[in-house]
Amino acid sequence: MCADTRELPILQSRIPQPGEIWQLTRSLDCPIEFPEARSLYSEVALEFLSNPRSRYVMIVREPELEQVTVMILSDETQYLSDVDVLIPKQLSKIDQDLLAETWNVLPMLTNHLDRPVGDRLSRQIYDLLLDVGDQYLTEQRSEIQSFTRSAQDPEIQQFHQREQAWSDVLSIPLSAYQTYLNSLRYYNTLMTEAMQLEQIKVDSIPPIQLRQWLQNIFEFHWQEVSAFCQTAPPVVAVRTKTTGSNEIPALIEQLETTSNEHQQHRILRRLGEVAIGNKAAIQAIVRLLRNTTDDETLWATVESLRSIDPDNPEIGVRRMRQIDWGVQMARQAIAFVVSLVPRADQRISILLQAYPMDQTCYLPLDLKLVLLNEQGNPLHEVKSRSTDVCIQLKLSGAIGESFSVCLQLGSATIVEDFVL
Repeated sequence: MCADTRELPILQSRIPQPGEIWQLTRSLDCPIEFPEARSLYSEVALEFLSNPRSRYVMIVREPELEQVTVMILSDETQYLSDVDVLIPKQLSKIDQDLLAETWNVLPMLTNHLDRPVGDRLSRQIYDLLLDVGDQYLTEQRSEIQSFTRSAQDPEIQQFHQREQAWSDVLSIPLSAYQTYLNSLRYYNTLMTEAMQLEQIKVDSIPPIQLRQWLQNIFEFHWQEVSAFCQTAPPVVAVRTKTTGSNEIPALIEQLETTSNEHQQHRILRRLGEVAIGNKAAIQAIVRLLRNTTDDETLWATVESLRSIDPDNPEIGVRRMRQIDWGVQMARQAIAFVVSLVPRADQRISILLQAYPMDQTCYLPLDLKLVLLNEQGNPLHEVKSRSTDVCIQLKLSGAIGESFSVCLQLGSATIVEDFVL
């Protein structure tokens, strides 16, 4: 599992897996207290919160720390349609039939998952549900007014509107928590640790000149990633299937017409699996890479392009430094990787990663990757857990800006200074 932000206290004793059905907690409260919270909920959401009944979701993507992507399930099976698919209790092994709202896929906080129920759905059923939802969204983006006649049914439309309103109980707490995390950068809560890190920094070592990297000029201890290991940090594929003759053109068309970031990332992952060496796919991904200014989309695009055309110059520069922590990690070496990609808005996107050189190992517990500003104050931090194979931070900057990165394990600390 790859941790992509700071460690948070919202953890599950059991990691939800794609295709599992989970029951939601009966009390869907926001982990951050703020007085106006209730005023943000719809009437349908408030009704549920005052008298909650059992609700279920299907896991679509396993958690990234506190957040998991789910498909909403309903016990109102009378609204069966081409986009609301029945899951019989004989398949799920729970005590009632459920309606999978294939159009209603959204992120939520993992602390609102109570427990798994019944049997995990098969890969075939899981793929079918996601494909139905993808097709429905594709039809909508093409401005076709109806996916099927059943989707035009006024009762089904009202059902969809109620379910979207009910989804406030999941989307509002997540939005509030993300706002809270973003606000952390404005508070100097890590001043004591920053002062300790400042004492460790070695001022006599000149900063790494990242602008020179873009001109293929590198410091001797920063090597190509392939010089140390043959593969990047492992990525778990959520679903795969045999490539049809029209799949790649269809994926390219969807990539060029959708503005939904979640859909773009899914399409990019799939192209990375099936479009190796395909010129049309490479051109489409390069066009997206040249025009996006969103860091999440940019790195998803780079990863897809690296998979299908590893020598493409548009994927930017990636260099790695090997760090040996000695006895503190049983002499297990760590790869500290810095990736650079110039953006369309003249800024440079930067991806900082740490992962074990031995691809069969996990990172040591509580290894910290800390981003520092020019004054040495912590801006962001991510800390490894016992099951992490990678921790990473994303940032962007303009030419001339400086920052520092600290890798810390117990009392051992390594600080690298960079300037763009």
